[in-house]
Amino acid sequence: MAKRVEKQPLDKPSAGSTFKRPAGAFAAALIDQCGLRGFRHGGAAVSDKHCGFVVNLGGATCADVLALCDEVRAIVKEKTGAKVRGIELSLLQRCGAHLASETDIEEAVMAGRAAVENAVAGITDKMVAFERETVDGHYVCKTKLLPLTEVANFEKKIPLEWINDSHNGVKQELIDYVLPLIQGEPKLPKEDSLPRFAKLKKVLAK
Repeated sequence: MAKRVEKQPLDKPSAGSTFKRPAGAFAAALIDQCGLRGFRHGGAAVSDKHCGFVVNLGGATCADVLALCDEVRAIVKEKTGAKVRGIELSLLQRCGAHLASETDIEEAVMAGRAAVENAVAGITDKMVAFERETVDGHYVCKTKLLPLTEVANFEKKIPLEWINDSHNGVKQELIDYVLPLIQGEPKLPKEDSLPRFAKLKKVLAK
């Protein structure tokens, strides 16, 4: 613990080690080599103490952190050729797939089934999307197809009005939106207390 206190910025809010290590190198060393120690975007900054950490200097937003990570990635790539990128939530979600709710799993299967059925039917240039409804006070989800031109390289962001005025928390509207998505405890098969994942056979769909 003493070594962590000495080398890591534990005196400031952060999400821990922020950048993914490239092959054969250390992210922190490359960032420091590029002169980015203390580099800042809004309230977020590369730590002066450890360049692998992004810290909140006060009032940092999620957008500040993401923008800073992207700027660091671009500068390190330009100066060294190495790929250093921030560890985003999507990566953590994939690493924690065993924590998915029953709703998550059911909708993933529903999307996969729709994708295969439409592909077999010869329908292309489409993406499977979810359409949510409230029926008799209950959450209901259906699939639909959208043209790739409408969704490729586009993001659907959380409405700003669902974020509190201090930009450090959320309002009830967001909680009401996401709560149905985390319902249900799936019965996951395990081996030695670890999730047992399916091994798919490479069989062509007919």
